[in-house]
Amino acid sequence: MKKIKLLSCIVMSFAVSAFSVLPTFAASDSALQNEEESSSYELSVDENAEYLDNSVLVRLTNSASLQLNDYSAEDFAEVGAVAVDEITEYRTELLKEQNSADYVVSDDTVVIDENDFYQALEITLDSDYSVLEAIEILQDRDDVLYAQPNYLFTTDATANDTYYSDQYAIDLMDLEDAWDLTTGDLDFKVGVIDSEINISNPDLANRYDTELSKSFIDGYTADVSGSNEHGTHVAGIIGAEGNNSEGITGICWDVSLVSLRTANNLGSSATSDVVEAIEYAETNNIKLLNFSSGLTTYNQLFYDAIEDYSGLFVCSAGNDSEDLDTDYDKYPTEFGLDNIISVASCTSSDTLSSSSNYGASTVDLVAPGNNIYSTYSTSYAYKSGTSMAAPQVTGVAALIWSKYPDLTVSEVKDAILNNVDEVDAYSDIVKTGGRLNAFKALSSLITLGDVNLDGMITVTDVTLVQKYLVGSATLSVEQQIAADVNKDGVIDSTDASLIQKMFM
Repeated sequence: MKKIKLLSCIVMSFAVSAFSVLPTFAASDSALQNEEESSSYELSVDENAEYLDNSVLVRLTNSASLQLNDYSAEDFAEVGAVAVDEITEYRTELLKEQNSADYVVSDDTVVIDENDFYQALEITLDSDYSVLEAIEILQDRDDVLYAQPNYLFTTDATANDTYYSDQYAIDLMDLEDAWDLTTGDLDFKVGVIDSEINISNPDLANRYDTELSKSFIDGYTADVSGSNEHGTHVAGIIGAEGNNSEGITGICWDVSLVSLRTANNLGSSATSDVVEAIEYAETNNIKLLNFSSGLTTYNQLFYDAIEDYSGLFVCSAGNDSEDLDTDYDKYPTEFGLDNIISVASCTSSDTLSSSSNYGASTVDLVAPGNNIYSTYSTSYAYKSGTSMAAPQVTGVAALIWSKYPDLTVSEVKDAILNNVDEVDAYSDIVKTGGRLNAFKALSSLITLGDVNLDGMITVTDVTLVQKYLVGSATLSVEQQIAADVNKDGVIDSTDASLIQKMFM
């Protein structure tokens, strides 16, 4: 691992500053497609960034990628390559299958769009070439769209603080009311891009997906204890088994947790491994990812991977006490992609955590992240940071998708962001001006007036409300929400009249 000490601008075709152009330039993958055959892209290297000192990442052009080649070190002899690993191997294999004569598309089949397809490679260098030298050489190849360092991410957790005796987030986010609507679905899968998930913990043993969980780093497995239990803590917040007389309760009691391990025992993840984990999630229909990590360096390949991901990507805003609307940067928060939710951290008293980043135009919302009690090794521990806030949102997204599996990414995101608890302390520091509320997010998706929950509003719904008012019928929590059409907290004849008007 090394820190870059100089700024390298690669193959300039735009006469503008690298840092001023990158966020705008990278915001559209169509821009990459329109220009890609000329291989004329400006990528800058942050002079303070940490990266692997023997590894370079390349994205190939669309035309080169569609040849579906298997690459070896000999293909990149000009930089003294000693090994080549394809980061996008899962999509490449799917495309090969897709092009076969006996390929069949079913409801759950992932289909690769050839027009948007690209291969990304990790090239391991010998000691004769530095990363910057290799980048400059590789960028001149006709089949390379761009080359970049293999940047390193760090997790967004902070040291333990004052201990509390309970999970204050349950009350703060109205979780008990949310659980009256759903506690999740064991068939729904959440990917945790992090360190390992410790399946020896009694609250995680029955929620761990052994079939799909995978480690993307050599020498590490996805499911055993190590010196870094960050992933175990995050996983417990999302989906620790509830109502089992053990330890804690996760946001989504019933869920399948997929460990996508990219972080070593020091909490460090390489870009190549993170991108490969996202690719793996895409090709295995894992449509919700939690990423409690970040970096201050713009990372094009990371951007491309999230943009190409068809699911929801929940990330932590970081723990630098910085306003991200200023010159201070944090990614992936500042990518500004439609499928990202960025989360700041709050305390039990509903104030912004002192370490949390924020930004009125960059960070979406606030969630509990200070002194969060969760699974840790085979026991439990308190940890703080936006790393703990992001999985609160991921857990709520899992609840929503478990109950409403046909919702789109934008619909789930809107349900969460449009139904926060507005708090004065957050009004000018996050986009929504508020803090996550699980019950509001879930209940916002109930169709008002559809009291019998059959997908239609008819006279039967009016009759059911009238029977409820005279005591001859009972309504579930979900039905009561549907019946309170004017949202005044009372079900009465006014609601019955409003329902009648809906179908007249």
